[in-house]
Amino acid sequence: MYKAHGTDAFGTYCYMFREKPYDTLDWTMYNDAYLKLQEEKRVEDGLPELRQDKIDKLHRRWGYEYDDQ
Repeated sequence: MYKAHGTDAFGTYCYMFREKPYDTLDWTMYNDAYLKLQEEKRVEDGLPELRQDKIDKLHRRWGYEYDDQ
């Protein structure tokens, strides 16, 4: 969302979720899934941008021959 809306991303996000289709949205399911990933130390598996950022940092540190396997 940040890529599309820049510094107004949070405002856009809030506006979107005030709309009728999201009246019954329950974040419990998403929060539970996040907590499980966090407990298993796999948060980046659920957030591809975090994973890519981690790989980029490792490439800068160890060179581009670094294999994340």
